[in-house]
Amino acid sequence: MSYLSSINYKNFEKNAINIMAILTCLIPLALVSGSFLGDFFLSIIAVLFLFIKNDYLSVRFKNYVIIFFIYNIYIILNSITSIDPFLSLESSLFYFRYLFFVLGVIYIIENKKYFIFYFSRSLYISLIIIIIDSYIQFFTGANILGNVQVDFTKAFRMSGAFGNYDLVLGRWLAHLLPLAFALLSMQKKIKKYEIIISLIMLVAIDVLVFISGERTAFLMLTISTILIIFFIRRFKFLRLVTFCLSILIITFITVSIPEVKERNIDYTLSQIGVNKDKIYSFSPEHERYFITALNMFKDNPIFGHGTKTYRIVCKNKKYSAGPGSCSTHPHNTYMQLLAETGIVGIVPIILIFASICYKYFRQLISIVMKEKNYYLEDYQVCLLAALFIVLWPITTSLNFYNNWISILYYLPIPFMFADINRIKSNFNNE
Repeated sequence: MSYLSSINYKNFEKNAINIMAILTCLIPLALVSGSFLGDFFLSIIAVLFLFIKNDYLSVRFKNYVIIFFIYNIYIILNSITSIDPFLSLESSLFYFRYLFFVLGVIYIIENKKYFIFYFSRSLYISLIIIIIDSYIQFFTGANILGNVQVDFTKAFRMSGAFGNYDLVLGRWLAHLLPLAFALLSMQKKIKKYEIIISLIMLVAIDVLVFISGERTAFLMLTISTILIIFFIRRFKFLRLVTFCLSILIITFITVSIPEVKERNIDYTLSQIGVNKDKIYSFSPEHERYFITALNMFKDNPIFGHGTKTYRIVCKNKKYSAGPGSCSTHPHNTYMQLLAETGIVGIVPIILIFASICYKYFRQLISIVMKEKNYYLEDYQVCLLAALFIVLWPITTSLNFYNNWISILYYLPIPFMFADINRIKSNFNNE
């Protein structure tokens, strides 16, 4: 019986890893349809991982697992004591699935031969499909699915395949590009045609994020690009050239197409109050969100009001910063965490961001001292850039606990923590 059980388990484990690998490869493209499919795939990966014996993972990542569970328990308890426990628990109750998703993908990377190769190809194909479809919308007014450019504030926004009410094309590209570049830097050998395709894709994505009208996404992409150019060794010149070329094309488009200039330049200047009596760091609307969130934080600074409760508590006049100061979330990660989870909830995020900054500082020391082996490898620089833009405080953001954006937040993490030697030995399909 034990022998048969062992055989059955091995078959189950093999099938489970195959399913997990396929679903992970499909996640980037699944996110184009919205949050349901991506979250569904992520949840299946997390559940299958729980059925596989992975004692070595619990040992290697024991501290991370403990910290994550403590954080999850905290936000659950915070939700239970919030003004609307059922609404708040929607975000906190099953937040632990992201942990098991990360561990599951680490397990795939280290045990599924050529997974990195197939995932990278799947990601590149997904990017190419969306790039082509989006440029069709830009040049013709509608993409393959019939989604048209959307008129907002007298300047068009591009949705691409994401739909006219999901204007997240730029964010999807901005978050996935550092991961794609990390996968490129992992390759031992790169063929000429791959270099040419990479050149075209990098420029196409840079320009597309800009013309999508998502100014925050373009800021995030610019920050990650600067970090990558400054801190990597290999492909430094490639990324520098493509970024400079992108800036030239963006400048030409801005000058030539009034709608693009109106959205990205004129509208931005009007929002921050240039040529007016008062200058805003962000738009007046965003500043009202921030002030309302700070008022909520001051009222309950230690524990906050509970995840996903900003949309309810902001209606209270004692927190309001004036008309239009209430929304589903305050549009800034740190403001949201302060208001909803308090100091206890924001400390882990600050520590993670500080850790990323420290790693880049150590990399800088390696470069300045001209060390033979840099503190970070190129792929680590790129993956850290993907995490850096998530936690960069001086920008607007989506709801921190939103399923769709959370998947993009967590997707690069397993590639950072997986065993380096296994990643390199299993990358090339040669």
